[in-house]
Parts: sequence; structure tokens; C-alpha cells
Amino acid sequence: MTTTNPPMPRPDMLLWLDLEATGLGEGARILETGMRCTTMDASRETDRLSVVHHIDGRQLIRMELPAMRMHLDNGLLAECEAQGLGEPDAADLIVRFVTGLAARYTLHLAGTNPQFDHVRLLSWLAVIDTDMYVTVDDCLHYRRLDLTGLRLALQARGHHPYASGYHARHRVDDCLDRDIHDYRRYLSLIPPASRHDPTGTDHETE
Repeated sequence: MTTTNPPMPRPDMLLWLDLEATGLGEGARILETGMRCTTMDASRETDRLSVVHHIDGRQLIRMELPAMRMHLDNGLLAECEAQGLGEPDAADLIVRFVTGLAARYTLHLAGTNPQFDHVRLLSWLAVIDTDMYVTVDDCLHYRRLDLTGLRLALQARGHHPYASGYHARHRVDDCLDRDIHDYRRYLSLIPPASRHDPTGTDHETE
């Protein structure tokens, strides 16, 4: 009788996500997508992706004014017009990046309000190709790490997570640098466990 060994569990990893867009409204267009894959404690990075999306002048008519000012100042709009990837190429690059990681790891979305960017990214993919939407969504675990929750919890305990003095350029690499730096600092405030869970199980909680 032939027996087969069960597949080895894939290690848990964080998939950090940040988007820059023409605004916060439902019809806003994505200007830049940033992703990084790190260990759960963010001590090691395994891969990263930054994609500038193409946009032409006609698409700026509906751009929200605060976003326009911000992305003129940081140079993102100029990059989008001059060298951004077209939507099919950008989508293909993002899907291949996520699926490649998901083949090796269990991916937990992470970032500042990652659900907001997650929904926007999936909505954009769905317009380009429904299969891409399904593929990326299936690659992500339902458990997510939202730094906003950590910041609010720390604030409730007397810390000042919003008083770092960090001035964002609102480019994805800068925002991800900040999030990962902050996350490492927040972890340092949590005492390490003195011993493992005596049951040895990982209880599923919603």
C-alpha cells in the first residue's frame, strides 16, 4: 500500500500593500502600487514590487484636487504620464508577483488600512479581467494585519503612535518603509511569550 505524505504547510508571511491614487472616491484611478513580502515579524524581506501606472492628461480632469497637488509635488504624476505601465501590463505584473509568492507562502495582507487598498486593487483587477480578481483574492488569507488597529490600541495604553513626526511623500516605497519601521517598533513594546500555548493548537477565531 502506497502512502503519501501530507504537503508541508507553507510559512506565514506578511504581504504589505500600499496604493497611491487620484483620490479616495469610488471612481479614483490607481497611480502606483507597492507590495513587499516579509516575515511575520518583518525582520526579513523576501521580495518587493513597485508599479507606476500610466495615466494621460485627459484622465486628470476628474482627479481630486488634494491628490493632484500632492502627486504633482512628489513627481508621481509626471512618472505616470512619461513611463507608467498600461493597465493590462501592470495588472499582469501584479498578479504574477502575488501568485508567485502564494505558491511558497501563506500570505497575510498588511499595512495601514489594508482592507481599503485591497478592495480598490481587486475592483481595478475585476474591470480588466475577472479571472485576475479571483486569482489574487484566492491567494490571500482572511487574517490581515492592520496597523491602524495597533496604533489605536497603543494610543489607548498611553503611547503616541501618531506623533512620530514622519512626513510622507505619498509614494508607495516611502509609505511601506514607514509602516514596516513602525510595526517593528510596535513589536518591541510587546513582551515575548515566556512559553508556548500548552495546548499546542492555533485556535481559529473570526
